[in-house]
Amino acid sequence: MKQIEQKKDILKSTEDPEQQRVLQSDIRSLELKKALLLEHK
Repeated sequence: MKQIEQKKDILKSTEDPEQQRVLQSDIRSLELKKALLLEHK
């Protein structure tokens, strides 16, 4: 999933703790969705 990689890149480049927190929760939910999608196949 490209979206996850993009968010991880932004996470590395940002110094803003609030943005990091938001990105980390986005990444977590995207990875969960991805895992669920893989289980259903």
